[in-house]
Amino acid sequence: MLRLNRVNFHYEDGRHVIKDLDLHIQAGELVLITGPSGCGKTTLTKIMNGLIPKYYQGHLSGEISLLGKAIADYPVGGLGKLIGNVFQNPKSQFLCDRVEDEIALIGENFAMPPAQLKQRVHAACAALKIEHLLAQKVSHLSSGEKQKVALASSLVYDNPLIILDEPSANLDLKSAIELGHCLQQLKQRGKSIVVSEHRLFFLKDYIDRLIVMQDGKICQQYHRHELATLDTQALGLRPLHYQHYLAQQQPKNSQEIVLCENFNLQNTQKVLLPQLNLQLQQGEVVAILGKNGIGKSTFAKQLSGLLPVKTGKLGTGETAKQRLMNSYYVMQDSDAQLFFDTIEKEFLLGSTTAAAREYAKYLLQQLDLWEMRTKLPQMRSGGEKQRICIGAACMSNSPFIVLDEPSSGLDYGRMLRIKAILHEKAQHATILMISHDYEFILAACHRAILLTPQGAELMTVAGHEQQIFAFLATGQTV
Repeated sequence: MLRLNRVNFHYEDGRHVIKDLDLHIQAGELVLITGPSGCGKTTLTKIMNGLIPKYYQGHLSGEISLLGKAIADYPVGGLGKLIGNVFQNPKSQFLCDRVEDEIALIGENFAMPPAQLKQRVHAACAALKIEHLLAQKVSHLSSGEKQKVALASSLVYDNPLIILDEPSANLDLKSAIELGHCLQQLKQRGKSIVVSEHRLFFLKDYIDRLIVMQDGKICQQYHRHELATLDTQALGLRPLHYQHYLAQQQPKNSQEIVLCENFNLQNTQKVLLPQLNLQLQQGEVVAILGKNGIGKSTFAKQLSGLLPVKTGKLGTGETAKQRLMNSYYVMQDSDAQLFFDTIEKEFLLGSTTAAAREYAKYLLQQLDLWEMRTKLPQMRSGGEKQRICIGAACMSNSPFIVLDEPSSGLDYGRMLRIKAILHEKAQHATILMISHDYEFILAACHRAILLTPQGAELMTVAGHEQQIFAFLATGQTV
């Protein structure tokens, strides 16, 4: 199906990202590519789908062929008929206003008969359980819902090869498991599937090969029969099977903080959750949980002063200006928060004091960013950008830090480092984080806010591990 022989790639800035790489994807094979953030996974997917070097400039060498023909000899439209793509940031591939139009776009581009196109669109939506989103505007969707729309778009044209880059990054646990089932069905229909991912659990039963990358090279390959005894954590990878980690104990004798009082969580269209009342404690790291579309990011933006509050009070401030001053919000889309021409400047945020420089150095070292501190942050990998934004948040003096999906691009080792940094920061700030990542929630969080259509429930993580797992899997409290 797809063959790469002795492939090398340098970006224009000189970074040698892919190094003498050989890879053959068989027809009907599901291959999972993993490895630490910045190892070259996303660049490899862009080489596979022809975006490098057509759209991303640099020097590419080696042999790359698809169905026996050099990929460079295909016109762009020809590749679109053969390869379905889901990018790391799904917003980057959206062109239409309505969900149904976006999903149907590829079929319209290739003149698919209307009746067949309509059937394909509805079949793709049914596979991902998003039929209820068809009439909605793409801009009104949550990040997880946008990811599902991008997935549905990749299924419409019936491409023989599908390439997905971090497809579970913003999906809740239930949706990630459903995605695994969907990919297995495509595999049974003879599709070749390549998935670049940090989270491995939702594909463990369907993987034909697990490929581990390190520093632009394939360092290990494992076939399905080898996975049962594979020690992924020794390789610095997330586990293949969910584990119930030792959860964090709640801080003792901490001062209580009112997070919200008689507060209506609402977007521009309707009230999502009415009359919320929640109290936290200083020194806590608190998870905000709920299924895709429940209103988690809306809640985070209201806490941070980025969206208006119409009813009730928030502990981050009485006015939008106060909430902006008292909080630091790390968005899901890291690119929206990178402004400076070096990583170190992102951390310093204009400060020139010796203390700020010393703390920035400490954080850069802890986050494995020190050696690249003079580099352009916008050109780093998705996981590296994420660590930059988290580090910049920890540099702030804000009493509240709100993180939206902070672990989506983190490998196992960096996940534990981020946990340690957040616990240090929690000595001086209250930290709230939206997450669907069960491993990270247990490793980092003291308590969790469970959002359901009936309201909000606050519980300690320690002692309620099974309930939190069940909630992530179903969206319902037990």
